[in-house]
This record gives sequence, C-alpha cells and structure tokens, in this order.
Amino acid sequence: MSGKIMTVLGEVESDDLGLTLVHEHLLLDLTSYFKTPEDPEKSRIAKQKLELSNLGIVLRDPFAIVDNLVMDDVDTAARELSEVKRAGGRTVVDVTCSGIGRDVEALRRIASKTGLNIVTASGYYIAASHPAKIRGKSVEEIADLFIDEVENGIDGTGIRPGVIGEIGASQPITEDELKVFRAVARAQRATGLPLYVHVYFHDHKWHAMEYLDILEAENAILEKVVMCHMDGHLDIDYHRAVAKRGAYVAFDTFGKEYTRTNKNYEMPKDSTRVRGVLELAEAGYVDRILLSNDTCFKMNLRSYGGWGYDHLLTNIIPIFHNQGAGPDMMQKLLVENPKTLLSVDR
Repeated sequence: MSGKIMTVLGEVESDDLGLTLVHEHLLLDLTSYFKTPEDPEKSRIAKQKLELSNLGIVLRDPFAIVDNLVMDDVDTAARELSEVKRAGGRTVVDVTCSGIGRDVEALRRIASKTGLNIVTASGYYIAASHPAKIRGKSVEEIADLFIDEVENGIDGTGIRPGVIGEIGASQPITEDELKVFRAVARAQRATGLPLYVHVYFHDHKWHAMEYLDILEAENAILEKVVMCHMDGHLDIDYHRAVAKRGAYVAFDTFGKEYTRTNKNYEMPKDSTRVRGVLELAEAGYVDRILLSNDTCFKMNLRSYGGWGYDHLLTNIIPIFHNQGAGPDMMQKLLVENPKTLLSVDR
C-alpha cells in the first residue's frame, strides 16, 4: 500500500484524502465506562433517554445518562456526516476499535451513503472493554490478531483497518492493557500503520510520556504515533516535549467545553485550544499537530443539540483565521499532516 490509505471501501490515493477529520467515532458504545450510581435519584436519571430537556445533565457529566454513551444508528450517522461533506470535508477516521461498538459493515454502508472516505481501526480500548479471548494470550499472540486484521480483514468482512487504536489505559495501567500496548507497538512496526493512543489528564497528571516509553521499548514508530486528547489540558511545555519525541500532538476535542463536576474538572474552551495550537506551531512543531472533534457522545451530535461532526470545519477554522492563521497553515493541519500520518509505505 505504498503511499495509499486503506478505507472501508478499499484503497485510495493519498491525494484523494482532502480535508480530514483524524479522530472521530461514527458508531460507538462506551457503556463499559458506566457504573450504576448508588444514589436512587442519580440511578433514575441514568436510565433516561437523552433529549433536550436533560441535555444540561450530561453537559456537567457526560456519563450520567447511559443513552448518551451509545451511538448505533447508521442513518443518524450518515445524516450528521452530510454536514462534513457540505463543509468541504472528504475523509473521516473512525477510531472505534473492537469492544466499544466497532461495526465495519455499518461503516461501509455509511461511506456508501455519504461518499466520504471512512477509515476504520484495529486494536482494543481500556481493559473493561477487552474481549475475553485475549485473556491469557501472550503479547505476540495479541499482536498477531491485529496484524491478521490488517492483512486479511476484520471478522471475515474483507474490510481492512487503516489505523491502529485508539488504545486506552486505566490509571494505573492494568497488566492486560500493558500487554495490548506492547502488542500494538509490534503490530505497528510490522504493518506501518498509524497508532492512536488515548491520553487524558488523569488526576491532574499527564501520562503521555509513560505511554511513549512503553511503545518506544517495543520499537514502535513514534513518528506514526498520535497522542490523543492533548488539548484536554493546555500545557505548551508538555506538548513540546511530546512533539520533540516525534509523536503527533492531537488537539482533537474541539467542541467539548463541558464540566465534570464530580471529577472537579473543566474542559478548555475552543478559543483556548486554538491558542494552544498556534503556540505549538510557533514553537516549530506545526508538522506534529493534528485537529479533530472526537465526537463520542450523543450530546455531540446536532440531532441532540451538539455542534456536530462539522464543528471544526464550520466553526473553528474561522477562529483560526481571526487569530492570524492563514490558508496555508489550515491546509497543513487539516490536509497535509493527516496525509502524512495516514499514508503507508511498505
């Protein structure tokens, strides 16, 4: 696949990617994260269907209502993605891996409906969502599972992933998660595919360096590693340190400005994210920056009062322009960097 990208409809030339959202979820099930509240009133609320009347609840805690954690409707996904195409987008990377709702045949239908390039993923997320079949397997055996999907297709569909991940970890990282980290590094080395790692600002601490250390010890290609959600907390020094190691720094949660009151944590504003991108670019790392929305809750969709998949393209690009970022920089961030990341030479 030299210089090409694998989509759910087959290979495409890298020049055909165009404006690319590098980190989205079209179909997803995050119920592995959910824990039934002990409080009776919170338990009652958790069983509600998400609608405008209770949107405020999930804006303070996205995990308060189980329905918010599941996106499983093909028609809704296709309708929402039509706004991406209207805004000039051509490619969407769906980093929903096995165990959290990946449905590659449904993604193929969505691609056919929308005319967008859709890239799917191999890999496993956090331990709570790991399939039982990996328990007791060695690192090499798990790596072989991922390599088989890349070479032969997923679950007999013939649909092949174009990326690995996003790989997740608990805090502290579990033994099985550590095995998966080591396995995906080996699979990435064998296949040349980009590798996505879920990184959040856990307990007011970053863990990106810890994950990069694990991957580097397994000879992962750090220049093809994406450290996701680095805009969950804006720290230019940390961003520069990650970029200096060769990995991509993903500002991929545009539109997520909610508060986790139960975690005493507030997501940055989009305007702050824009400033963070520009600071990292001015520091000489424009080649290491990626942008997206990480649409992963119903509340993020237009149908439920959210900004939609097109938020970055429709609402954020004008903010970049107002802050002095010209067309060349946006071309770099939304076209050239994704093209470099996703193109495979092997």
